[in-house]
Parts: sequence; structure tokens; C-alpha cells
Amino acid sequence: MDTPCTTSLRRLLRRLIGIALLGGGVGILAASGCHLFHLGGPERPVFSHRLHVVEKKLECSDCHADYEESENAGMPVPEICEPCHGDLDKDKPPLQRASAFFPPGGEPAWSLVTKLPEEVNFSHKVHHEKNVECSECHREVSESQEVSSRLAIGKPECMDCHARRGASNECAVCHQKIRKDVKPENHLLGWIRTHGQDVRSDRRTSSDCGLCHTESSCSSCHQEVPPQNHTNYWRQRGHGFVAAIDRDNCKACHQADYCDRCHQEVEPRSHTGSFASTMQTHCLDCHAPLSGESCGSCHKGTPSHLLATPLPPSHNPAMNCRQCHGVGEPLPHVDNGDSCVSCHR
Repeated sequence: MDTPCTTSLRRLLRRLIGIALLGGGVGILAASGCHLFHLGGPERPVFSHRLHVVEKKLECSDCHADYEESENAGMPVPEICEPCHGDLDKDKPPLQRASAFFPPGGEPAWSLVTKLPEEVNFSHKVHHEKNVECSECHREVSESQEVSSRLAIGKPECMDCHARRGASNECAVCHQKIRKDVKPENHLLGWIRTHGQDVRSDRRTSSDCGLCHTESSCSSCHQEVPPQNHTNYWRQRGHGFVAAIDRDNCKACHQADYCDRCHQEVEPRSHTGSFASTMQTHCLDCHAPLSGESCGSCHKGTPSHLLATPLPPSHNPAMNCRQCHGVGEPLPHVDNGDSCVSCHR
């Protein structure tokens, strides 16, 4: 699928070809070669390392002449390609010649793919002096048929390599501005409100939290600063419903004994008036069926159930209690439909 960038490049290329055909300008066509080079998108310039490295047996230094002595590896220039391509390309159309991939006075188009951000400090010279092989950073590049940033390693691999070699992983080693004592730009405005969503997501920044924050620092902060939704309404009515759905989220700050201790001192708002009377339907909350997630959270022993009248000697558990009990005289408690012998034993 064409991207907006690709569509624009195709449109520009058609204009250049039209001008060249009208004016006979082969030079303009050659200059447009870099645009042809990018028709696959900026992540996929067509250049075969396999052809040059594996088949033609070229060394990295044959094209990247400055990687041993410069901060940058140095990209090929037309003079490097000319000894081979001068003869190979003489019978090819201008747009298929190697020289077409070099815009006048500029670097080849594939330089944009591997260019590092200005924020990042990286020296090829330093890594060469530390005996770091090219293949350690440019993985599988010798077998590649295109130039892509996917062939390079990322921050985790760099930090692992530094750890193995005893090099520092301090921010200042690789970054211009990023520091542990300086807030990132995204830690402004509504960050406090939205950072939880970012930490729970798979976005890149969530994996970077550990660079500055430890798990203990998150826990201690949340114990002092409640989340935005922990309003007074939340405390009185909302939290029980949410805790029943996602207790693991609550456990990030609250332990089970914290909840038990609070509920033993403060009764739920439903426990008012005749809530505990024998004819009140509160028992249905627990006996539908018997559950340990609600009533059982506080009422673990259920002592009142142990006081149920035992079965008379003339009764057996297989009898239908409701044929006699509750017909002429109401039961002394709500009938929830369970087997009577679950309490009357």
C-alpha cells in the first residue's frame, strides 16, 4: 500500500520525467534516481549487502572507510563505486546506474535510514577501539537485500552489551539531554493522571520506567497519593463493586488484611436497620449459592448457622421438609430454596 510519502514521490518523479522528455535533460533524470530509490518507502531502500559482502567478498571498510577513525561510519561516495560500476553500468540506462543513487552534493539516500537522532551519542571509533565487531551491532546485514533500521540493535541490546563488557550504562554515556534527574518531556501536564494507562500498556515508554523508577518507589507513592478516582463517593459506594471485578488491581496497594480490618470497623452501607434480622433477605446474597467472596470476606465463622435447630431423631436428610414446615406456620427465616439439612443437621 502506498504511503503519502510514496505517493508524493511518484508524483514528483512523473513531473521530472515530463520535464526531461520535453527538454532532453538526461542530467535531471539522473538526479531523480534518489527518488526512484525510495519508491519502496524510506524503510526499504534497495541495496543488496549480500551481493557486495557475500558474493563479491567486499569488506565493511571498502565502502565505510571512516568507521575506524571517525564518530560516524562514513557512507559510500560515487568515487568508491566508480571503479566497479564504471564498467558495469556503462550500458545501463541512467536511472539504473549506481551514480543515480547519489544526489548532487549529498549523501546517498540510504543514509537517512540508519541516521541516529541528535539526542544519541554513538562513536564508531570508540567501539572499534573496544574490539566490537560490526556484526555485533549490524545483525544479519551481510545477508540483507535491503537497507532497514530493523537490522540494527536497540537500547536493550546496547545496555546488555555494556553490562557484559563492564561499560557504564549511565544515561549521559549515550544521551545528550536524557538524565535520571531530569523529567522527560512527556512527564508534564496530565502525565500524573495518565501514566497508569501507559505503564499497563505495551507502548515503548512503559518498558523504560525501570530506568528511573523502582517498583518500591511506585508502591510508596501510591500509598501516599491516592489515584484520581478514589473520591469520597468511591470510598463509600464505588470501591466494592470495582474490587469484586478486579481485585488484582487493588492489590497493587492494598493487602487483604487492610480490607478486612477496615470492614470489621466500618460496616457496609447495606448493613442498616433490620439487615441482620432472620426475615431479611440479606442471606440470599450469600446463599445463592454459598459464597466466600462477599459475606465470607468478614463472616468467616458464620456462628449463627451453628445454632440452627438440629434434625429431630425421627427425621432423616432425605425427607422433603417443605411438605410440613412453612405450610401452616411461616418459617422463622427466609426460605432461599437451599436444602434445609445444610444447616439443620
